[in-house]
Amino acid sequence: MRLEQHDIVTLDEAETIDSLTKKLGHLLVNHYDEVITF
Repeated sequence: MRLEQHDIVTLDEAETIDSLTKKLGHLLVNHYDEVITF
């Protein structure tokens, strides 16, 4: 999933940071779940 520049600009800054943080958190959790559970 990629965020395009116009998608970020149209969002409120706080909402953007919050959503990016959540997406990053989900990606990290999913990644480590895959690594831990072989």
